[in-house]
Amino acid sequence: MRLDEYSAMSLHVELYMDGAQSPIGAGTAFTVQVDNQNYLITNWHIVTGRNSETNDPINGPCDPDIMKVWFFTNTIGLWLLKTVRLKDENGKSLWIEHPSGRQIDVVAIPYVPSSDIYIRNLDLSTSKIPLKIYPSKEVSIIGYPLGLSAGGKFPIWKKGHIASEMDLNFDNKPVFLIDATTRSGMSGSPVVLRASGMAEMETSVTMGTFTKFLGVYSGRLGNEAEIGRVWKPNVVEEVIANKNPSLLPGMIIT
Repeated sequence: MRLDEYSAMSLHVELYMDGAQSPIGAGTAFTVQVDNQNYLITNWHIVTGRNSETNDPINGPCDPDIMKVWFFTNTIGLWLLKTVRLKDENGKSLWIEHPSGRQIDVVAIPYVPSSDIYIRNLDLSTSKIPLKIYPSKEVSIIGYPLGLSAGGKFPIWKKGHIASEMDLNFDNKPVFLIDATTRSGMSGSPVVLRASGMAEMETSVTMGTFTKFLGVYSGRLGNEAEIGRVWKPNVVEEVIANKNPSLLPGMIIT
């Protein structure tokens, strides 16, 4: 079976209170590795169930204790459900936030992978690939709309288009906008630009297939607008750089 490597990067996640049988929320995450340290990347509002701007609960129950993650294995078509603690025994958060706090809706959860799962990390350096970017350019959001998958726990690729100038910051935050029919469950998805064949670079045209990381999707601007927010790649780097040594290397997922 031939699979796109990016189809093994997005992970379906569900949020639970301790002892609960039903999730209080769901979304998407992906993994990166920086300086040999592993991190799960997702949104602040995913791990809290709260609006990152107002801190109000989004859909009732909030502040989950654990995040269950469907990890890939070395056997195609087989996944393992793992538990990731979001709080320690004193109720302290086990994720890393941006220096600006919850106003930047991206977090990194340090963890130690168990030997029975397969990790395909997203390479943050692909954000430096000099593909030409402009409004109307097509992008892909790779996640789990409404908790749906493409089969098993493989993510769904949804198309959209860049809807704002990349050099501008929407709402004075490191965010650009996309025009896409996204749905709940896709928050935390990686957003990429794929070019194949005659690829248009910033200063030239070249042959090949290139995939550029553009950022982290974090929901729409209201329920009616088909306009979504994407946090720029430097946000992920800034979150990880804000690491608390006491949280590293993170929990061994069980």
